[in-house]
Amino acid sequence: MSKMAIVIMLIAAGGMIFGLSKQKAGASWGKPLAVVCAIVALLCAVGNIFSTGGPDVGQVREREMAYQEIGAQKLGMYLAEKYPGGKVIVIVEPTLGTAAKPSAVLDGLKKGFGSNVTIVEEISPDIPESAKNAFSEEMPMGEGGEGGEGGEMLPPLEFWFTAKIFDAMVKSNAGKCDVIITTIGLPMDLGAMKFWTMKKRPDLALASGSVYELKKAIAGKAIVAAVTYNPKAVYDEKPPPSDLDAAFDKRYLLVTPENVSKIAGEYGDLFKK
Repeated sequence: MSKMAIVIMLIAAGGMIFGLSKQKAGASWGKPLAVVCAIVALLCAVGNIFSTGGPDVGQVREREMAYQEIGAQKLGMYLAEKYPGGKVIVIVEPTLGTAAKPSAVLDGLKKGFGSNVTIVEEISPDIPESAKNAFSEEMPMGEGGEGGEGGEMLPPLEFWFTAKIFDAMVKSNAGKCDVIITTIGLPMDLGAMKFWTMKKRPDLALASGSVYELKKAIAGKAIVAAVTYNPKAVYDEKPPPSDLDAAFDKRYLLVTPENVSKIAGEYGDLFKK
């Protein structure tokens, strides 16, 4: 990657973080700035791949999907051991179109569960109309563009997936399962989630995402398992190792109430001090 491309991507990343912080502080221009910066960074990365004759995009995608499946399979195996005969509900990313997206994470969970755990339902948070309208105004697309029906694009989760929406999903499904697994992480305002203080709630597991603010929740068993990226992860163009544990360890960590203290000691920056 050229020095210019690196500089542009760093500036764009900084602009995105700045925009999100301002949006959370109430500035109306924060969200548009973050979206524009994210697009600039993405275009720069894609342009660099094609201009430098980089790795085949299809191969990269297949490799990353394989790792996603591996991460979820490991989580599924852990939960199958802890909840034999259990029932789970999986939170998946919503779609604006009618066709469901293929999910390596779901495939991995099913492999890991085997016949020991049953997925009783896959649910998605409802996108507020205000978020759809605001995003479509900022990111207009012609008919037939990518996204959902009519060329709509899915508004980024961090702009609308809130603690209130998450709590409503848990409340309406709590009696149906032993564990809720989120494949889309937790809301940015996770500290406002009433889930933490609910008297009757299912256990919670994270198939991906940051655990930076979740050490206490994991240690207290509010979160029974979380797959997160290994700070020492190895990224190369090789296919995942054939051994499941070796492939998982190359990219991920499985954080549980049993090992959270040990992992916090080994990876000092993984959790908030």
